[in-house]
Amino acid sequence: MKKRRKGKSRAATQRRDSRRAARRATASQRTGKAVASVGAHLSSSTRATLRNSSQQQPADETFIARRMGYAEVFGRPSTIQGVVSRLSQYPLGQVLDLAGRASAVLHHSEIISLDTQNQLCTALLGSKALIAQRRMLTEALGEKRHGREPAFVLFDEAALIAATKLAAVASPPTASPTNSSLEGFGEALLMLNDLIEATPLNPIKADPATPAGQRKWAYYAFVASLFYQRTNFRHSLARTFHLYLSDNPALHGSGSYIDLPSLVEVATGLKPIELWSALFAFLSNYYSINKDTAHNTNATISRSHFFDVLALDDVHVASMFALVAQDVNTFTAKLAGSAPEDLLAPFASLAIAAAPLVTIGDQCFGPSLPLIMQRLSGGLYHILLNSYPEADRKARSRFQGYLGDVFEDYVHRLLQRAFAPGGTVRYVDEREIASALPKTKGRVPQACDGLLVRDDTVIVLEFKAKFLTAAARAGEDEAAFFNKLEDIVIAPAKQISNTIDMIRSGSLSALGVDHLKLSKVYPVVVHLQEFPVRPPFYNWVSTAIADAGVLSQPGVRALQFLEIGDLEALEPKLASGTRLDVILERKVADSRTRGESLVNYSVLRGQSSLLDGRNSFLDRIYLNLTAQSEQFFADHVTSGADNGLYARRSAQDK
Repeated sequence: MKKRRKGKSRAATQRRDSRRAARRATASQRTGKAVASVGAHLSSSTRATLRNSSQQQPADETFIARRMGYAEVFGRPSTIQGVVSRLSQYPLGQVLDLAGRASAVLHHSEIISLDTQNQLCTALLGSKALIAQRRMLTEALGEKRHGREPAFVLFDEAALIAATKLAAVASPPTASPTNSSLEGFGEALLMLNDLIEATPLNPIKADPATPAGQRKWAYYAFVASLFYQRTNFRHSLARTFHLYLSDNPALHGSGSYIDLPSLVEVATGLKPIELWSALFAFLSNYYSINKDTAHNTNATISRSHFFDVLALDDVHVASMFALVAQDVNTFTAKLAGSAPEDLLAPFASLAIAAAPLVTIGDQCFGPSLPLIMQRLSGGLYHILLNSYPEADRKARSRFQGYLGDVFEDYVHRLLQRAFAPGGTVRYVDEREIASALPKTKGRVPQACDGLLVRDDTVIVLEFKAKFLTAAARAGEDEAAFFNKLEDIVIAPAKQISNTIDMIRSGSLSALGVDHLKLSKVYPVVVHLQEFPVRPPFYNWVSTAIADAGVLSQPGVRALQFLEIGDLEALEPKLASGTRLDVILERKVADSRTRGESLVNYSVLRGQSSLLDGRNSFLDRIYLNLTAQSEQFFADHVTSGADNGLYARRSAQDK
């Protein structure tokens, strides 16, 4: 007995020492998952896996925080069976509700906030929370000893999405909560932190020194950054209404003109203001959940009562819910044939994204606030596009072409406001460029969409409203992603390069672009869709551009990408004299920031205020829409009903 106890003690000691060594090795790696935003309201960050010393990553990739999993916290392995057994303890409705509350709490705070993580830890791990908190404290002290700022994450959106998908096949499809202990759900999330590392999208085994490895890292960096990106949602909502739901009289003469308000009604059964008001009401409910209210506010609404204070017929109510909701049977059917292992992909949210509310009986659950917000903004583009049959490629192409015209006009007007005539920077639009170019057999050479000219400096601009497929954005179609880059990256680079050749030849001298004294040229592509840039992706693009033999002229700086949200936030500063060429020069001159998004550049330089501007043009649209929405509800409220939900502005407007 004595000998057996001694052997058991030695084995336990060896296991304990092994766990400690593994934790020390893990803590020494600053290449854990980067999560959440790096800016106040615009962010573009990527996420990578935990690594040991034998694993490789791109040398210039940096990360913000490390995500801790079940194995590291509790010292026991994570298994898919363990996740499924824990989730099956809860009805599907309870999982969706818990996910929705946690998602909203994370959205309203910096995900690396220790207070946020501790709150979720206490709520979701119950009696085991102290173990996790001690583990985090130990790691934090170790980081401090090495002179590093500790940043650890236990809970984030990726695990919540994975849990939602797994619950669709593991949990009973009922609504009412039956399990008062949330420890199983919290443990399942920590296990998922470990398990999603092994999904095919993860590039951890890819050698970044090889072309194949670089391609793998580039795709992962883009998809992960897109998943975690935050935007100025107020701007995004106003832009969405202006671009997709409004008529543009300036384009009535366009050969591809489409009456968008009429298309909205055909596609949804709702007039634009009815559609907007419905989306606004849905958002108000889920957006109101935060760290102070999550403990007693459910991420659900009643389908039969949500609009019952309004005098709306059943057809209108059904049309409103059809914008965002799917029946539980539809949701589970999408995933029913999948093995649990196939549902771990952290960014693959297609089963939820197109209809981010799941209806069980009378209850509509919202498991992901970011997906609800996406559906209410950029998702409207897909609602309108998909009103055309998939087989009608001509009609779909016409719609996409017209939206490209709408976007070009939008950016054109933004730049006109930012660079008024008589200033030190002159904005030259596409029509002026075309009129100055020599025609060959009646045809005008293709050129860029705009120029910003200042003395010996020119910023050459190309505007793109091309969209990646949903599967490519979700990390589920690498081939489609790289094929589409030809349209949204390489083709614009070639067009900008052609324009630079014309400038160098003196073809645009009539516009005041003096090719003889030109010394600096900044090529810039402005994207309508979110286009987060991180070093692995940027390096791949740079190689592709070099292989194409473009943008190599003297004085041409490295190609840069801006999202329309960047320009919207910069507009008030540009109008007040802030120099875009100086921002671009500083960005491309620094190897740390050249391949980063503009928001990451601003944070890395300690200039977070660069993109904190409120765009007055979009503010006016937003406030007008809010007023119209309130009026719509006031006009339709039933006699004597309390119009409380609809007569107030939503939380994000305050």
